Amino acid sequence: MGDIDGNREMAQDGKDITAATMPAGGWGIRGWLSAILKQLITYVVTISFPHDELHEGSAYSTYFFNTTANADDARTVIAFETPDVTKWGHIVTTISASSPAELIVLEGPTLDLDEGNEEPIYNRNRNSGNVSIMKPITTAGTPGEISTFIEAEIAGATLVGGTEIDYFQLAGGEGPQSVGGADRSTQEWILKQDTIYLFILQNIGAPGAGGNLHTIKLGWYEHTL
Repeated sequence: MGDIDGNREMAQDGKDITAATMPAGGWGIRGWLSAILKQLITYVVTISFPHDELHEGSAYSTYFFNTTANADDARTVIAFETPDVTKWGHIVTTISASSPAELIVLEGPTLDLDEGNEEPIYNRNRNSGNVSIMKPITTAGTPGEISTFIEAEIAGATLVGGTEIDYFQLAGGEGPQSVGGADRSTQEWILKQDTIYLFILQNIGAPGAGGNLHTIKLGWYEHTL
């Protein structure tokens, strides 16, 4: 039957009672609860929902950097289209610039296809084979890519309309800066399905002979509601 007194002490101390021999009279409620709580406290680990999406292979990242000409309003742009499905992107934006600049986020504009260049979207879990559902502004519209534009390319893309859903200014030499606030709850946008989005970083004034180094970085996870 084992050492009854010793086993009872193990249970009361919250030790691993599975390794002990149960006495004839059982452990008693105090012993069982103590052991169970001990195991829960020891082994339960909590992570945030976005962190869980990273582990699940549903978190993605992309970026584009460009040195503009010495010109006011010269632009650097990332653009993509969300598909018409209920798997929505939950996105945050980080930007930097070597001279004053402003970020404009446009929702739902129109522009010509195949005017920019395509860049990959990276799965942040490098062991996952999942591919992002976001599509570039191209005829093929291959998922897992974005479109990027420098000033000459976006000027030739006949950009029309759209709703300005976010705006942020950077002083010269600032960054990287997260757009929207101090934590994800104020930074995150849930993107509308079947919609074109543009993230436009634009010079405020002429930056000087060296131009303005713009960087746009986007991070998001894709979740089906």
